[in-house]
Amino acid sequence: MKRWLLFCLLVAMPVSVGAEPRRITMEEALKLARSSPLMTALDLEVDRAEAELKARGLFPNPELLFLREEAAGTVDRFATLSVPFLLTGRLSLERDAAASALKAAVARTEQARVSVVGAAVRDAFVDLLSVQEGTSALEKGAAQLAELGEVLRAREAAGEASRYDRMRAERAHSEVQADFLQARGTLERSRRTLAALLAISSESLEAEGTLQPQGELPGAEAVREMARARGDLVALDAEAERADAQALAARRRAVPEPTLTLGAKNSQFGGVDDTGAVAGVSFSIPLFDRGQGTSAVATSEAAQLRAQRDVLARRAESEAESALAEAVALREAEKAYRVAGNPEELVTIARAAYEAGEMRILELLDAYHTALSARLKSIELSSGARRAEVELSRALGMEVIP
Repeated sequence: MKRWLLFCLLVAMPVSVGAEPRRITMEEALKLARSSPLMTALDLEVDRAEAELKARGLFPNPELLFLREEAAGTVDRFATLSVPFLLTGRLSLERDAAASALKAAVARTEQARVSVVGAAVRDAFVDLLSVQEGTSALEKGAAQLAELGEVLRAREAAGEASRYDRMRAERAHSEVQADFLQARGTLERSRRTLAALLAISSESLEAEGTLQPQGELPGAEAVREMARARGDLVALDAEAERADAQALAARRRAVPEPTLTLGAKNSQFGGVDDTGAVAGVSFSIPLFDRGQGTSAVATSEAAQLRAQRDVLARRAESEAESALAEAVALREAEKAYRVAGNPEELVTIARAAYEAGEMRILELLDAYHTALSARLKSIELSSGARRAEVELSRALGMEVIP
């Protein structure tokens, strides 16, 4: 019975295996980024602007007064309600200013989603995918050279190959193997970088996707139009509108605003009790503060914001055009490099020639090195082109390639 129980326990115990890789696509990474702490902070900025809008443009509270006066045997009691009437439209202008501030916050947040969070995630994703493919290429290259070394070792033992050939192949394998082990460290760093942006674990994290181009780049005119609609430019326009509304609202303070007072008065004298109505109108007298200071500050701020907007517009268009030119150039380089064909054919041809005695070991190893370099160069060009597309999206403040 004890042996049977021990057997059941051993069967029930989980077998220790390597952790399953957690594969994540670009779409999943961007979806996770939307709930990251940085994105939460951006959303809170919009929430604050919305709260500011609710707080602006509210009518002043009415004032309720209860007063009792007693003099020379007379007792007077007053109960009045005073209601300010703001007829200048100042409150509406203050609401407009807060609405413009909200528009600016939304525009800045939407651009930050692409230019800060989205671009950072895409960069980190492309980097991880590039390092993965580079590591895989180095692993394959090391395996090919290891297999060649085994063959040469066997042929040396049989007297069909020289010791030099075997040692030269082993040296080439050691160099590629060292590059592979170094790439594994870079791979772990890339995993942690992406995981930190997404606030997830980096354990066995893998980017699932391709470095091949996924869509057409926009034309030069379309890029210029998108640059003019960047979120930070929209935000500066909205901020200037906010300052204009604040300046106009401040100037309205120079107009007197009435306050209507209504109520009742009760008087007691010599046993006589009498009650009557109370009515009155009062006006603020803008003798000293006519809003001139606030208006001047807001007007200057509006002019400053528009000047900043003009400078930023020129810079945004230049950045977008430069990013587009770089993306186009890298795509062309990527395409031109792929035309050369499959580098693995070099290894096949060289291996056959070496077996036939038509090629020396250095020429064979050069074919292996050329094939591996071609794979790594192709990965480098593809990842560079994808990063250029991310930079174009960052420069435009909107997604260019889905």
